[in-house]
Amino acid sequence: MTLLIDKTCSHCRNVEEIVGNYPDIVKLYVSNDMVQLDEGVQIPLDEKIPALPALIVGKNEDCVVYCGEQYIADFLNKLSQENK
Repeated sequence: MTLLIDKTCSHCRNVEEIVGNYPDIVKLYVSNDMVQLDEGVQIPLDEKIPALPALIVGKNEDCVVYCGEQYIADFLNKLSQENK
């Protein structure tokens, strides 16, 4: 899973705190519609991502994108319940 967040967004910061309990989620920061991959390496944010924060689950054509603080929190809560 990959989390796309903007450091200046309060909703993104809230989601960043929630995903702290999920070490398998990779966090990538977005600024000016560019995704920071590594030091100095950026790629454009995919136009299919409608809003931040965004949690991408899966890969390629099979991926699902959850956008918004509440949708991400609900998904992670459901995932936690399923893994118990």
